Amino acid sequence: MISVFVYGTLKPGQCNHDLFRGYDVTFTPATIPGRLYGYGVPVCLVLPDDSPDRVHGYVATFDSLILLNRLDRLEGVHSGGKGYDIYERLEVTATLETGETVEAFVYGTTEAHHFFGREPIPDGVFGRWWAR
Repeated sequence: MISVFVYGTLKPGQCNHDLFRGYDVTFTPATIPGRLYGYGVPVCLVLPDDSPDRVHGYVATFDSLILLNRLDRLEGVHSGGKGYDIYERLEVTATLETGETVEAFVYGTTEAHHFFGREPIPDGVFGRWWAR
């Protein structure tokens, strides 16, 4: 199975969620260590596992390399490398709402210099920022 942590436009109810249509996907509420920044769209700065800062989203679990490739194309990532802008497909440990942890991919960056002078999205919750 493939797990991808989604925190922005791929979350249920958001504009790119339709990419999952036609696939058998389970969405489980979860968090990862990191901060969200508004960069036109939200971008996740992935932080070390012991960081108190958390990004809220869902772990999408599915069994389709075709779907993973579609997500890579949407995010501008080729073969797991760097995307067109600042996204990479990174491996993270996500904490499910049950407290269980799972390994998942996330589209984001570990390079903090991209966010110099920008304020993080409060509480790591995409929906409240996007709705403003």
